[in-house]
Amino acid sequence: MSKAIWKYPVPREREFTLDMPVDRVLLTVDHDALGELSMWWEVVPDSEREDVHFIARMTGEEVSDEESYKQWYLGTFLDSGFVLHLHEKWGDSDD
Repeated sequence: MSKAIWKYPVPREREFTLDMPVDRVLLTVDHDALGELSMWWEVVPDSEREDVHFIARMTGEEVSDEESYKQWYLGTFLDSGFVLHLHEKWGDSDD
């Protein structure tokens, strides 16, 4: 089982979904050399794939208790003068 490091763009959208390998570990969220917001993941390329749902929250944004149990924190980043906190969501993506 070989691993690779893959780069994924972080769209300038509050919520977005990416098709990713199931076997993955986040390395970092940051701007790349061209200034584009990106995530780097260590992945097992041949593993099963799944849709992964993400949400970017602003500092001070309220999150319900129910919502907070359906996501985990990935990283904080600056974008266009705003501080955003990226989370991966699980369960029903429409919640």
